Amino acid sequence: MAEKTNNKAKNGRPSKYKLEYCEEIIKFFNVEPYEDREIPHYNDEGNIVWTDYKRFGVKLPTLVQFAKNIGVCYSTVYNWQNEKHTSFHKEFLEAYTRAKEMQKDFLIQAGCLGVYNARFAIFAAINITDMKNQITSEITGSTDRPLHIILFDQRDK
Repeated sequence: MAEKTNNKAKNGRPSKYKLEYCEEIIKFFNVEPYEDREIPHYNDEGNIVWTDYKRFGVKLPTLVQFAKNIGVCYSTVYNWQNEKHTSFHKEFLEAYTRAKEMQKDFLIQAGCLGVYNARFAIFAAINITDMKNQITSEITGSTDRPLHIILFDQRDK
């Protein structure tokens, strides 16, 4: 009796991946953290006398927003850059890595310019980049005397 072979295709719907998404993710994340808008000032006759400029923060570019923009789920876009997943695409991983670097720079610039609340900028940076909020100390010395360590809470009160 002949042995059965399993030639079934992978289960599930095929990925909606397109090569142009590599360029689109870079473009999506390559934005300034602010937008300057003109504020005209008028005289009694309705003519512009002078114009001020006011700086407004823009939305933080995220992978969720990018996925929404191209019409797929977050997990789909995440899988495109995940080497362990069947729908992995090396060229997308490279674009994704560049986009994450731009996102990190966006947060740094937004934080330095005061575009976002400082606590939010810290929270976002710790949770979506590789930045950490920690203090490390190396303690050396002899072991013949007891060592007393006092930790201070350095957070804003």
